[in-house]
Amino acid sequence: MMRVRLTRKLALEAPQQVPDAAGGYSETWVELGEVWAEVTARTGRGADYGGVATGRMAYRIVTRGAPCPKATSLLPSSPFAARPSTTS
Repeated sequence: MMRVRLTRKLALEAPQQVPDAAGGYSETWVELGEVWAEVTARTGRGADYGGVATGRMAYRIVTRGAPCPKATSLLPSSPFAARPSTTS
């Protein structure tokens, strides 16, 4: 088994809706915390579409399980947020 080298710090983020000036909502990203990861480039290719050079790259990202941040700092819609028990 290959050893994983967690050498990149990544931000763990979640989307959040914020009101805009027109009475609607826009989506922004809120940082929940940071995790360390190994990021490895996999395959890639380049192409020319209508005279514009483009590229596509795939990456493999490996992280360890992150501890849950403080429940008070999480968004209610976050999958990490504490939920009230529904069993009695």
